Amino acid sequence: MRVLHLLSSTGFHGAERMAASLVRSLERRGIGCHVGTFRSGPQSNLEILGAVRDCGAQGVVIDCHGRFDRTAARRIRDYALAAGIDVIHSHKYKTNLYAYLGCAGDGAAAHRPAITG
Repeated sequence: MRVLHLLSSTGFHGAERMAASLVRSLERRGIGCHVGTFRSGPQSNLEILGAVRDCGAQGVVIDCHGRFDRTAARRIRDYALAAGIDVIHSHKYKTNLYAYLGCAGDGAAAHRPAITG
């Protein structure tokens, strides 16, 4: 199983620490984890990628600009399909929306990841 964890962060706080802990735990159990973090501007924090790198998790930066960026939703869909992602676990409200938009209407129901948040 492969899980893509999505975060949009301005720091390494509670949600990010919990996500890093979850990724480490899942990796120890043989579940392949990918961590996607949004880069929305200078306030964006990508520290989560470094925090899970040593446990084997793959990382991806998703550029996301403006109030609504359709390119970001497409990038999530494309990454999930290319990496064989089974589940997208979005950790905050912004990533909940983008995970849904990225996978809900892709037309490939047989390959569509489940979304949790």
